[in-house]
Amino acid sequence: MTTQSVPRLSRILIAATTLQLGTALAAAWIVNNVYEPSSLGQPISPSLWQAQPFAMGDMPWGLGAIGAVVGSVSGNPAVIAQLRCADPVTDAVGLEILTTFRIPDLSGPPSLRVFGPLSPVNLNPHTAYYFLLGVGSDDGAFIWNATSSPNHTGQGEIPAFRSKSTDGGRTWQMIPFGTGDLWQPQQIEVRAIPITIPEPGVIGLFLLGCGILVRHCSQWGLVERHPRLDRHHQCSAAGQYAAPASGSPCTE
Repeated sequence: MTTQSVPRLSRILIAATTLQLGTALAAAWIVNNVYEPSSLGQPISPSLWQAQPFAMGDMPWGLGAIGAVVGSVSGNPAVIAQLRCADPVTDAVGLEILTTFRIPDLSGPPSLRVFGPLSPVNLNPHTAYYFLLGVGSDDGAFIWNATSSPNHTGQGEIPAFRSKSTDGGRTWQMIPFGTGDLWQPQQIEVRAIPITIPEPGVIGLFLLGCGILVRHCSQWGLVERHPRLDRHHQCSAAGQYAAPASGSPCTE
């Protein structure tokens, strides 16, 4: 193997292990109903907010994003997007706001758009949450599609009902599936990030690759060695750990 091929091999090893580590930590959807039959939803406006519950499965996750089938914006609405806990007693929309979201572009027909959280949130196992959308001022509206199907896919659950508010999110009414209301449940996709530590083999391979790269960079003069580290190496090689003489570089 030539000298030029070694750094290339190191770069390949680092790239591969970094990709593996990144893949282990990548966000993935955990539950959704966005591939169920879609129905044009009622306009979200100051007089109608909507909230869709979802429940977690057996594992804890970090919230990555919420996808929703939204669009057809009119005017210039002050869109509100929040994540709230469900009330543990009534299952209604809770009062505590866990995070708000970056609002995606809502122009064009309804399609799957991604709402990114503005603060980190851990999603606990067997816990119910609400993703809600509203408009804060009377200057526009947009559509949030629903589905006529009670089905969903994934590890968690999307209950076959939604909640609506006609007073700007102060009070909420639960709308059960099959009550004649055609716009429920709302279409969402919960994306999450594993909060478990990646497999030791992945971490070990990543650290090994980093070590090889640093070693070769040092040998080729790409990393400057600190003078104190060089003196420490000389002292250890001379066996001077026990009692260095006065004025020895090992005591500086």
